[in-house]
Amino acid sequence: MVAVELLLLGDVQVRVDGQPVDVGTARQRCVLAVLAAEANRPVPADRLVHRVWAEHPPQRAHAALAGYVSRLRRVLPADGATIRRQPEGYVLVVDPVAVDVHRFQELVRRARAAGDGDEAANAYDAALGLWRGEPFATLDTPWVNGLRTALGAHRLAAELDRNDLALRAGRHAELLAELTDRAAAHPLDERLAGQLILALYRSGRQAEALAHFDRVRLWLAEELGADPSPPLRRLHAAILRQDAAVQARPAPAAPARRVPNGNLSSPLTSFIGRGAELAGLRRALARGRLVTLTGVGGVGKSRLALEAARAAAPDHRDGAWLVELASVTQPGLVAPAVATMLGLGERPGQPVVDQLVQHLHTAEMLIVLDNCDHLVGEVATFANAVLTGTSGLRILATSRERLGITGEAVRPVAGLAVPAAGTDDDPALGDVEAV
Repeated sequence: MVAVELLLLGDVQVRVDGQPVDVGTARQRCVLAVLAAEANRPVPADRLVHRVWAEHPPQRAHAALAGYVSRLRRVLPADGATIRRQPEGYVLVVDPVAVDVHRFQELVRRARAAGDGDEAANAYDAALGLWRGEPFATLDTPWVNGLRTALGAHRLAAELDRNDLALRAGRHAELLAELTDRAAAHPLDERLAGQLILALYRSGRQAEALAHFDRVRLWLAEELGADPSPPLRRLHAAILRQDAAVQARPAPAAPARRVPNGNLSSPLTSFIGRGAELAGLRRALARGRLVTLTGVGGVGKSRLALEAARAAAPDHRDGAWLVELASVTQPGLVAPAVATMLGLGERPGQPVVDQLVQHLHTAEMLIVLDNCDHLVGEVATFANAVLTGTSGLRILATSRERLGITGEAVRPVAGLAVPAAGTDDDPALGDVEAV
């Protein structure tokens, strides 16, 4: 069975075994979007016509619809996703987790059910990582616009829940940049404002926290003629009192022994069609302490790296761990991101890299640094430092560019080419470089 992905959280795309396929015109993509959003539920033809053409359907709308469906059937692999005509209407039969909208909703449900802890945090991060931009980008119908707005509200709610979880875990510093951006985009969201104020205060920026409260109070008065909500006022008063309830809480100490699976969650879809590449990547991990997997965006580096890490996890006493660097937008935060993943508390006056070397000195661990594209220089420096100071640590990094690391702890060994799946001459996935 082929691996099919129907992507709506961005421009509408279909990927088969990791490779994008052409799904036709904007109107045809809109037909697919409606059916994918209603996956495994029949959509009556009249309703489908209305969602695609709104108040201006063509004269032979049902014939045009049938044509679009016929062309989509030729694009979609029959053993992964198929469109059927039933008495109740058209239905897209597909595994729900193959549709990113439904996968997002399932991951958020899983996160909320898990409560606090790594399982919930990982599920939130995986859910929010599915977003590639505005849902249904380039499509414009009343139905599309309404669903886009609703999905945006669900995304913001998930972000707010994730933020509360991170703040309870003492991760206020790593949230600051994102909270600042989101608060600027949603200036009247008082829950978001409260999270930013709390993160600023816990980061030692009390004046900025109080100033932001004053800005929100002014915006609410000007836009809504209202005062801040009771929870926001209570937070403001607690900061003025320097109440213990709003003081910074140190991140929990890392346990002495890690479980082999680390923080790698179970995959939601099957991994098919990369057996040779996966075997080659595992061999590279076995002989090199640093392996970099390079290639153009969208070719499947992250999924291949995570599959290799899951397979290699039992070989590492202290587990395999993922650090997602796409959200690290400021220099100097690679080491803190790794430290946060490991649950290291703050030690003022000691460089974070030194703390990591001490913590990992005798560890047998695999760390996956995913999406290093914009941080290749910093990642190279970080990797060389921690590998030099440890003996059982391995690092697997994914990037669009080579890291180019040299040093006493990492000696170059032969690399291997990994071709793009389904092509003869396209080197899209680039090379595996083991050092």
